[in-house]
Amino acid sequence: MRLKLLRFQPRVEYLPGKYMHIADLLSRQCLGDHVEDDPEMTEVVHEVTKYIPMSETIKADLIKETALDPGLSAVMKYCREGWPLTKNKIEPEAKPYWQIRMDIFVEDNLIILEDRIIVPVKLRKPVLKKLHTAHLGIDKTKARARQSLYWPGMSNDITNFIKECRACERHSANNYREPLIPHEIPSLRFQKVGVDILNFDSKDYLVLEDYLSKWLEVKPLPSKSSKAVIDALRSIFATHGNPQQIFGDNNPLNSSECHEFARSIECDIKTSSPEYARSNGLAEKGVHIAKQMLKKCKDDGTHILDALKEYNNTPLTGLTVSPAQILMSRACRTVIPTLKKHLEPKVVLVKALLKKLQDKVKAQHDLRARRKPVTFQQGDDVVVRRGKKWQKGKIVRRLSENRSYVINLLGGGQLRRNTWHIKHSKTKPDRVDAGGNQIVLDAEEMLANLKANDSVTRNPRNPLCNFVPAACRTVDEHSATYVSIWSTNYSE
Repeated sequence: MRLKLLRFQPRVEYLPGKYMHIADLLSRQCLGDHVEDDPEMTEVVHEVTKYIPMSETIKADLIKETALDPGLSAVMKYCREGWPLTKNKIEPEAKPYWQIRMDIFVEDNLIILEDRIIVPVKLRKPVLKKLHTAHLGIDKTKARARQSLYWPGMSNDITNFIKECRACERHSANNYREPLIPHEIPSLRFQKVGVDILNFDSKDYLVLEDYLSKWLEVKPLPSKSSKAVIDALRSIFATHGNPQQIFGDNNPLNSSECHEFARSIECDIKTSSPEYARSNGLAEKGVHIAKQMLKKCKDDGTHILDALKEYNNTPLTGLTVSPAQILMSRACRTVIPTLKKHLEPKVVLVKALLKKLQDKVKAQHDLRARRKPVTFQQGDDVVVRRGKKWQKGKIVRRLSENRSYVINLLGGGQLRRNTWHIKHSKTKPDRVDAGGNQIVLDAEEMLANLKANDSVTRNPRNPLCNFVPAACRTVDEHSATYVSIWSTNYSE
């Protein structure tokens, strides 16, 4: 009856009998004759399973496992004999089906929920593999499953299954943005500087920018060696004094020579995570500005130092003062005519204004930050973004810099990355050969390869070798050995 009424949307209202001025004859004088079952209703119910597009083998497996499943066998019994009046009187395995009992029926020894087949426990993992054949995302796989299948906790099972898929993990998209952590604005001029190396027209330049005044320096380099960088820094510091902190990329600031130089001038060196240039955003912006000046100066023959002088005397965006006025408390004299009073010294305090602008940028950035801040613990299984793929590894330790970690890679090697390049992993470890190359095989695929393709002679003295494919072991006439990720040493 419920199926026949699906096309209607009845509205039921209670009306006391004393307000019924016209008696309802049909409800008061029922027919005593026996009414046969509605043939149309029988046809509607039976056509649910009549046109299910499945092979006889799959159908037989479903019927067999449904009968062997303790929960579904109890549900089938209740559907045929009637459900108990209360939930506490049914079998424990059948309790997950209590809320939907009125929508369940049995047809051809299959249990159907409305128009979906209820899958027994033993067949759920094979069904999940079939659902994930196209390696679609979680939402699409759930939508596909809900078309024709059901079991309690199906959505969670699909989510966990896809999260454990190594192929999907290896080719997954980049992490979403995390909330911005801005650099602290220093209180003093040239207290903190950002540095980077610029290459233009086959020549290298050192770009340095002050975090408070935004004063920009561009120095040509004979090479990218540590000595050349140190000499350029000495030249700048001879004019402006030694900073308390230098922030830049790992190359070449992470060299022993640069650290020794920093100690000699009582300065700290902080480096950004490799392949995460945005953490050194001020210097990267300085590189962009300097490169644009170099390109345009080359075209019209202007000297780069003349262009740099005008840049440092131009008011900053959002402010009314220039880097020169902030750093030197005065404007520098250039070829542009100006009144004498504009060249007179005047102390400018801009930290509060810069903080206000910084907060505005952070608020705009965080509107698009969909990933919550994430932390990792020593020993956590993770995957690391390398190029266009994700490689497995383990967390070694967290560095003092924000969101920066040291990771041991699967198959050997250690690197440092920002959390933007890292995410937790729930997949099983990949197999690796003796050369450290990844071999992506799950247990069933390994056994299938053994039966179908593995023609290498097995060593009867090593029974483990019988369960490892040729790609995962090296065999000689005396012994057989294999290399597995589970034997990899992840210690620091």
